[in-house]
Amino acid sequence: MVSSPSAAVPRRTLTITSASVIVVCVAALLAIGLAVLFSASSTAKGGPYSYLWKQLIFLALAIGAGWMVARADLEQLRRFSWVCAAVALFALVLVLIPHIGITVKGSRRWLGLGSVRLQVSEFAKLAMVFSLSHYLALNQSRLHELVRGFVIPAVWIGVFAGLILCEPDFGTALLTGGIGMIMLFLAGARLRFLLPSISVALTGFVVLVLHNPNRLRRITSFMDVEANRGDGAYQLWQAILAFAAGGADGVGLGNGRQQNSFLPEAHTDFIFAILGEELTVHTAEHVASAMFHLGIPRAEIPRARLFCEPPPASAPYAVIHPFASAPDKTWPADRFLAAARALPFDPVFIGGPGDDMTPFAAHRTLAAAPLKQVMSLLSGASLFVGNDS
Repeated sequence: MVSSPSAAVPRRTLTITSASVIVVCVAALLAIGLAVLFSASSTAKGGPYSYLWKQLIFLALAIGAGWMVARADLEQLRRFSWVCAAVALFALVLVLIPHIGITVKGSRRWLGLGSVRLQVSEFAKLAMVFSLSHYLALNQSRLHELVRGFVIPAVWIGVFAGLILCEPDFGTALLTGGIGMIMLFLAGARLRFLLPSISVALTGFVVLVLHNPNRLRRITSFMDVEANRGDGAYQLWQAILAFAAGGADGVGLGNGRQQNSFLPEAHTDFIFAILGEELTVHTAEHVASAMFHLGIPRAEIPRARLFCEPPPASAPYAVIHPFASAPDKTWPADRFLAAARALPFDPVFIGGPGDDMTPFAAHRTLAAAPLKQVMSLLSGASLFVGNDS
């Protein structure tokens, strides 16, 4: 008996969103990170499971905090950006006070809460980004001015970077200042203000490094690792040996030797070398690629679509945002209506609170919608047409 032909496979569309890319990369990094951490800390004083259990606890707390933030209204959270910044600044000052801040290897960077140590500068970086973003959004139309558009935000960045530099933590201070200046540039601050200030800041940073023997020795040792392998470049040399021992095949998870008193801080600063030794240099490349994908702009990824065969019958739609972000700039509605007529897609016009959607009433409109609803709409669109304000 010949079986009847199977029913036709329904047409399906798989949409790659920015959220799915981030979730996959983070999940992969978490899995590999926990496995390598367990191996790298196998000889720790507290036992082979001490760091693993601590990391799992922090992971559970992070997942809970992430879930709450994902469900929160970002517009409501913006109101607390200054509170977060004030708490972060207070903590940065607190950590500099003797007998309160914990000093490790000459740097006072940590606050102790029982058995838990918190590196304040890590939270301060986020607080600086949140508060500066809020300020730039509120003053977008005045960023061309000297005081509002440069002096105030530059001083704000300098306060955070300066307090971190006093710990001292040169690397985090440089990163914090760099991120702040990049945000100013992307927001539209004048280059004639940015370039001279960046040059002065970098010159001052170089002078501080030259007058700090420990930091200067790190740089000179890095210039010739093999000649300084027994002194300033000892950790870097041992990390290179770890990659060399692993090679293209790796020695296997848990079989590495560099964490056995050869490589200092193997479970923190140099855990990447343990990864290369045990899980091959190719795995290290994949980890670096996942980190890179977390950092690249996500603007185009929501519009990347993979079509299962046969392609879907329904045509995709376009999202049009005709309203200028600056309040003093307006654009005629006719140009966006003309663009909608020229597109081979069904247009959806979106706007914010107070935007006049009347000229677009003949089309599908979405005004003053929650951010999640707008992002959901954008994730399904094959084209986004915005204003050029």
